[in-house]
Amino acid sequence: MTIEPGQLDESALARMVDDVLASHDPGQTPPEVFLGARFDAGLAWLDFPRGHGGLGAPRRWQTFVERRFRDASAPSPMRNFIGVGMAGPTIAADGTDDQRRRYLRACFSGEELWCRLFSEPGAGSDLAALATRAVRDGDEWVITGQKVWSSFAHIARRGMLRARTEVLRMTNARAAATRRRGTPGPEGSIGKLATSEPTATSPGPTCPDPDPTPRTL
Repeated sequence: MTIEPGQLDESALARMVDDVLASHDPGQTPPEVFLGARFDAGLAWLDFPRGHGGLGAPRRWQTFVERRFRDASAPSPMRNFIGVGMAGPTIAADGTDDQRRRYLRACFSGEELWCRLFSEPGAGSDLAALATRAVRDGDEWVITGQKVWSSFAHIARRGMLRARTEVLRMTNARAAATRRRGTPGPEGSIGKLATSEPTATSPGPTCPDPDPTPRTL
């Protein structure tokens, strides 16, 4: 069902939600499949562009859609709340079209869970005291530092890394890199962070560069 932006209202959105529910019974459909169908219908992030999980619609309609799916006992995407609430919007705003195609659907459906690599032993959650470094080396970033208290890292496939870059060493900066679980990297890496005090120590692994331009915070 295709709705033009000027025709969007509660009635039209209700019909779109009902179409997804009718073709994918929430009680019989695996959550990842159901949420993938919801993404394909443009009912994931409504304000995102068409083809990337949205309808290019005002964000105010999101609450209405969430309520309709919740009332139908449909699977929620918020098991992956770091991906849905942080990674997805960041990729939509700053990523390339290739990155949006690669990451957004898998993020919303829960096929790829995300964690946030933020807190550090000497800084906690104080971003100004961040010590982990990301130094550009060709088309990769060399990461040096340590992360702790990385919630959901034991089940995550991807992570949002906060680090200082060499280019912007005098300011707070971020190199947002994605790294597949299980690839060579930090000692006590993502697959091993489900301890009472999860820690990721990085003596210098590399992350492929998702975007050559560091973003200042």
